[in-house]
Amino acid sequence: VLLNAQQRNATKRTKENIEKHWTRIVNSYAHNLDTENDGIIESSLVCVLQLKVNFPYKNMAQLQDKVDELVLGGQTENVRYKAFLVATFLKKAEWLQDFEYLHNIRENVYEQNVPVFDDLTKVMLAKVIRKGKTSVAAQ
Repeated sequence: VLLNAQQRNATKRTKENIEKHWTRIVNSYAHNLDTENDGIIESSLVCVLQLKVNFPYKNMAQLQDKVDELVLGGQTENVRYKAFLVATFLKKAEWLQDFEYLHNIRENVYEQNVPVFDDLTKVMLAKVIRKGKTSVAAQ
């Protein structure tokens, strides 16, 4: 119980600190999404999702615009595809609630070897492609 309480307090402090520096954090990730380094872009895309999950009420328009730009103008197919996934989930944020690892803002999902983009693809396909029903894509 004591360990769980400490984890919860640490997460609460982390979230309070992020809220306190929200503008700077958003600007930093927006800058990261403008880089030419695919690795920085991809990890920033995951962090943008973590921000959306943990702070759904915050203004993320600047980051959403950057992600949308990457969908069409990313340097590689890989970046464009991953940006497309993230852009979809930013617009359908309720789909992110099942990704428990995104809720923990204090941990790096890459260090846990979580296949984030594979998981996003599976959920998106399950939501969009439905036999015999109107899909989200058709709406």
